[in-house]
Amino acid sequence: MSEGNEGGHDQGETLDLFVSYAHNDNGVPRGVARGWVTALKDNLEIVLNRKLARGSRLWMDHQLPPNHPVSKMLREKRVSRSRALLTVVSPSYCYSEWCRIELDDFLAAALARGQENAVFPVEMEPVDRLVRPPALQDLKPIPFWEGKPESALLSGFPEPDPKGHAWYWSQVNALAQAIADHLKLESLQYRLPPQARQYAPPMIATAPVQPADTVIAEDLSLYLHAAPEDQPSVERIAGHLEQSGLTVYMTPPPSKGQTYLDCLQAQQYMLGQCDGLLLVNGLSPVNNLQAAFMMAQRAFGVRRPGVWGAALNLRPAAGAQVHMRSPKLMQVDCSDGFSVAQLMPFLRGLRANGAAPGLASHV
Repeated sequence: MSEGNEGGHDQGETLDLFVSYAHNDNGVPRGVARGWVTALKDNLEIVLNRKLARGSRLWMDHQLPPNHPVSKMLREKRVSRSRALLTVVSPSYCYSEWCRIELDDFLAAALARGQENAVFPVEMEPVDRLVRPPALQDLKPIPFWEGKPESALLSGFPEPDPKGHAWYWSQVNALAQAIADHLKLESLQYRLPPQARQYAPPMIATAPVQPADTVIAEDLSLYLHAAPEDQPSVERIAGHLEQSGLTVYMTPPPSKGQTYLDCLQAQQYMLGQCDGLLLVNGLSPVNNLQAAFMMAQRAFGVRRPGVWGAALNLRPAAGAQVHMRSPKLMQVDCSDGFSVAQLMPFLRGLRANGAAPGLASHV
């Protein structure tokens, strides 16, 4: 549980980093002015400011007493508005219900933004991988303990020495560099250039559906993915696909109380019911589309022959294709509008490779 101070940050602003930790891990030893986690946050902020060449916006909660419930305001105004999450992993963290709530809320918000690789775990002492929350089990933490696991010592405890504790400072620097790299990349990928903000997505073409198109599309189902920015285009595209006889599944927004893992499981289930993937590349962040393609690869990429994915490139600028190259992905230029006829080669390919039952009679 991060323990809190409203800390001078406006509740509506986006934060660079939310520090999530267990109250037990920030105890203040006698003769020391601050707890170990607070010291880490303070030192990290100094190094991060230097690497970003600007003031960073870090937040941790210093006021909640032990086992105090995380408020709705705290989750919505702090966790979900943060661009990255620092988790201080320890036995207390792994068994804390409130720390898990923070982690789930952050991941759900990050998923809705199409964000990935935004969680940075540090380890206060050795913790078995299977004891960590599931979302952290495949992430490699930056350790802050030294020695053998059975006799590990927390580096920089009780207070890091500016002239000593060289290994502690090297770990702080490595952590700051990883977070700075993420924030810089996220800024490039998620903040559209002015020309991208000024154009409206192209109109969807309204060419009549031909009988042959309906025959080719019959019994096929497609997973239509886009970030919230492109939902108006998605609705129009889905309508035209449906008129052609296709069954269309669309990415649902996270529901209230739904965890990150719940969202992933729901999307993976829907992908498993589909014959192909459509990525709407308009205003959607690049990472969002890449994550959807990677999820589809896990769902049916190995067993599905031929091309099973198509990127519908609505962007008008040259070279604005989805930044992925794969023999499984077809790029479709929709900068002048979308029509089902543009997808006929893709749909024929799905049928030729046996994506749906009874294909041979329609090829």
